[in-house]
Amino acid sequence: RNCYLMKRHSQVVSTVQEYFRSKKSKSEIDLQMHFLAGSSYVEIKKYKEAIEAYQQYIKSFDEYHNDGFRTEDSIVYVLNFTDQFNFRIACMNSVRACMKEKDFASAEMFLKRIPVSDWNESGKSIASRLVLEINLMEESGDYSKLPDLFQQLNPEFLHLFHTMLEPLFENEYKRTPILTVI
Repeated sequence: RNCYLMKRHSQVVSTVQEYFRSKKSKSEIDLQMHFLAGSSYVEIKKYKEAIEAYQQYIKSFDEYHNDGFRTEDSIVYVLNFTDQFNFRIACMNSVRACMKEKDFASAEMFLKRIPVSDWNESGKSIASRLVLEINLMEESGDYSKLPDLFQQLNPEFLHLFHTMLEPLFENEYKRTPILTVI
């Protein structure tokens, strides 16, 4: 973790690799190691490796929350990496990495792990999530998920989403007769 904080991302990756080569059983520290590896890979622009590390993090996260393993180190080391906040970060970073790799199907899969309804309580968080949704739609050219996304938003965030979408469709509105839009 200290190497990550000091931005020694290559050292984080090699330390994590050594950690997994030398260990014999699963533990909660695995969550932290996968998370830090994924985050470091993103920083050094190795997106495929980041996706793999985050997938391992998510798998361990699910196992941890389904009582798959409990060890003595859980309270000391990893409570930070078993919460929803870090889970969301891992999923969002995975979406960004998938988009860099033009793997839109995987990006959608990661977005589904963090439903919009879970984000409706926080304006800042929902804005970040909506930016990812919009970027994914724009990159993939697939806007078919837009109606479903509207359905999931609280009324107070519909205006925010509309404001975010406006620049995307601004040119279309100018070219299309108003009666067609309505």
